[in-house]
This record gives sequence, C-alpha cells and structure tokens, in this order.
Amino acid sequence: MNMDTHEDYGVILERLKTINIPNRQEAWALLKIHQQDHPRALGHAQAVAFVASAIARALNRVGHGVNVPLVWTAGILHDIAKGQTDHAKRLALF
Repeated sequence: MNMDTHEDYGVILERLKTINIPNRQEAWALLKIHQQDHPRALGHAQAVAFVASAIARALNRVGHGVNVPLVWTAGILHDIAKGQTDHAKRLALF
C-alpha cells in the first residue's frame, strides 16, 4: 500500500480498523492453502459466506450493527481445518 497522498492515508486508516480481519483475498488464500486437497470445501465456504452475509445485511437493514466483512470472512474460514483431528479446536488457533 502507498501513503503518498491524503487519500492513500485515509485508505490505510480505514484498513487499520479491520487489520485483524483477513480481507477477501487473504481469506481465500488461507482457505486454499489449508484445503487445497478438498476442492468442494471452497464452494461450501463460498455458499456459507454468501448466506451469512445476506443475513448480516438483513439484520443491518433493521438497525443492527453487524460487521458484514467479518461475517463474510468467518463464513469463508469456518472450515479451514476441516478434515484434521479436532478441527473445531484447531480453528480457534487461527
């Protein structure tokens, strides 16, 4: 990222608010690394992220403050350790 202009600086300040949440590209990259031998996991994750985000947007329309990017990322990464021993516990480490 560049910080050559005031606009660039503003973009960086916004990103810092969610720096601990992987963005879409980062989430996909993580999932692909950990589930590369399970291509169906990618489609499943995308479907979960889509539905969860739709629910989050619906909640926001009636006044709730749901972080839609966070919900989308959680949907993508919810099964990142699937197929591994104690995958639910392993996910807590990510």
